[in-house]
Amino acid sequence: MKHWIERIADELNEMDVEKHVIASGTSISGSIHIGNSCDVFIANAIGKALRELGNDAETIWIADDHDPLRKVPFPLPESYDQYLGMPYSMIPCPEGCCKNFVEHFEKPLFKVLDAYGIEITPKSGFEMYKDGSYLESIRISLEKHNEIKAIFDQYRREPLADHWLPYNPICEKCGRV
Repeated sequence: MKHWIERIADELNEMDVEKHVIASGTSISGSIHIGNSCDVFIANAIGKALRELGNDAETIWIADDHDPLRKVPFPLPESYDQYLGMPYSMIPCPEGCCKNFVEHFEKPLFKVLDAYGIEITPKSGFEMYKDGSYLESIRISLEKHNEIKAIFDQYRREPLADHWLPYNPICEKCGRV
């Protein structure tokens, strides 16, 4: 019996595509650990299995660094509450050793991935918003927001507000999402 990773790779192998792009992502809400980054290991395994089948496959990892800070993570000081609601990529490094909050918490992840031979192409969700990579997806999401809301509401205790949209822009005045 094949491992489920191999079964997924077999299914993808049947697709008529020039290149497989396997994407994973992590919200950079603080220290990255196996619980919030296991999908990068799964994506890497699928990409590796596809390459073993002779496919061109790239594994990308997207830092969900546009997500807003919802609570101050341990061990950061409570003074970080001034950044609540701001995208992680716009929050300063807690130790002043990196360009921002995101880079500070990405570095240990990249060291571990490298040590285990995990090959990924890292990307910044924040930069992808800025460079227009998501424009078409945003347009489609806004057009189909009622369908998306209905799907989300199936899995929620409380339905989303009637005016909900699947888009979280950054306020030009306060810098918050």
